Amino acid sequence: MKTLLKKIIPRRAILAYHYGVAKIAALYYRNPTKQMVVIGVTGTNGKTTVSNLITSILMEAGLKSACATTTNFRILNDDRLNDTKQTMLGRFKLQQFLRTARNKRCTHAVVETSSEGIAQF
Repeated sequence: MKTLLKKIIPRRAILAYHYGVAKIAALYYRNPTKQMVVIGVTGTNGKTTVSNLITSILMEAGLKSACATTTNFRILNDDRLNDTKQTMLGRFKLQQFLRTARNKRCTHAVVETSSEGIAQF
């Protein structure tokens, strides 16, 4: 069904939809990334390790940081297991995570990203 829809619906319309949903999610959570440095980590292997290493380096440098990966969610020193089993959270859940991090005064966020997530804004 998904393949059929991609053939029928113009690519521009699909991109507009994804962009619109991403914008609505950001607006709903009051654009938390406007006041943060966000680092996206993508690739085939090592995303989780690299994301956690970057977050640890930022924290050691005295920067309040958060991290969202396939295995864990970390805001400052609160590290929790990612029980969603997703490489990348959906747009609303990710914005909610970033808003929570911003509310806790985080200035940096490291997000493990998939190429599909990037394509969907």
